[in-house]
Amino acid sequence: VKETAAAVQSERRPQLSLLTVELEDGQSVSLTTEDRLRIGEQLFDGGGIDAVGLHELVLAAAVAAADGAKRAKLLNGVFVCGGGSLVDGLPERLGDELRKLAADPDAVQIRAGPRRQDAAVVGAAALAAAPDVEVAWATADAKNISPAVAAAAAAASPARSVVEATPRARA
Repeated sequence: VKETAAAVQSERRPQLSLLTVELEDGQSVSLTTEDRLRIGEQLFDGGGIDAVGLHELVLAAAVAAADGAKRAKLLNGVFVCGGGSLVDGLPERLGDELRKLAADPDAVQIRAGPRRQDAAVVGAAALAAAPDVEVAWATADAKNISPAVAAAAAAASPARSVVEATPRARA
């Protein structure tokens, strides 16, 4: 539900509307604008006492990883990926929040690729194919992997089984 229904506040998108989502068990749930925002805003308000938001975590990672000049380079190459990056408005909102906190707001650049929900698995498959890298292997459940990911994993590492599951067909 998070990837298809959640949203975050963004001035760059038209007003959200009521959305009906069909759950895996066949039931339907109608979500108001407020419901949709409540789900997504958890990423930025930290969801609780003493919690930090996604933008604060990204900035803390950049600060911890590099000094001033290198930090600006890191903030210029933030790439969001994975299912959570599909939350409506997330890349734009992350960029807006980071610009508010960054010493050089113009240095902040957020990138979000069109197939970002599969980027982590495809990247892992490419890493697994590298002959000089020791890798800890994991398996994936067939219902959680797309045919594109399975194909990328097989192409990256034909001699090794990165994904030990038969991909499901997407509707």
